[in-house]
Amino acid sequence: MMRLYHQMLQRFLQKEKRRGKEPLNITVKRKDDNDVTKEDVVEEEKQEDNADQAIENELLDSVSASFKTKARSLLTNLKRNRSKGHLDWTPEGEIVVSGNRVEGSNLVDLIQDSLRSRKGFKDPVGWKTFNEALAMNNTPELLITNTKRRDAMRDRKQPEKGAGTTPTTSKRKGKKRRQSSQQQSPQQKKPWELY
Repeated sequence: MMRLYHQMLQRFLQKEKRRGKEPLNITVKRKDDNDVTKEDVVEEEKQEDNADQAIENELLDSVSASFKTKARSLLTNLKRNRSKGHLDWTPEGEIVVSGNRVEGSNLVDLIQDSLRSRKGFKDPVGWKTFNEALAMNNTPELLITNTKRRDAMRDRKQPEKGAGTTPTTSKRKGKKRRQSSQQQSPQQKKPWELY
C-alpha cells in the first residue's frame, strides 16, 4: 500500500514539474466499510451459498438413508426462516440464535439430534437454544422425529397458562356415555357374552 502511494506521489510530482504552474488538486477516495457495491453483495451471497451447500452435504453424508428426506426438509425450513433473525449459523456451522453465537454448537449435530434419539450419546451443545429457535420459527412438528425434542419444542410453542387464552371445556365433562352391548370391549362384556 505504501509503495503504491509512493509511486503515485512521484508521478504527481513529475507532472507538476512539467506543468510548472499551480499544483493540481487530487482527492483520494478510500472505500469505507459502509460502501457496499453490487459485486460485494454478489460475492457475499456466493460465499454464503457455498457454506450452506457444504453444511448440507455434510448433513446428508452423515445421516442414514431413512433420515435424508427429513434432514433436507428441516434444513430447507431453517434456510427459509433465516430472515426472521431467530436462527442463523456461521460458515463453520455454529448456530447464532437471536444474534448470539452459541460457542461449540454444530448445526449438523443439532439437526441429527432433532431427527433421532441416540442411546449412549450426550445431548449436543446448544440443543435447548436450538429447540427454542425452532419453536420461535414455528417449525412444523412433523419435521422433528425425536419425540423428546418434539415434546420440548411443543412445550415452548404453547402459550403460558392465563396469557389471554381461555381453555375450552366440554359440555359432557364428567358424564360417561353408555355403550351399547355391540360397542363394548371384551373386558366390559360379561363372561357369557364373550362367545
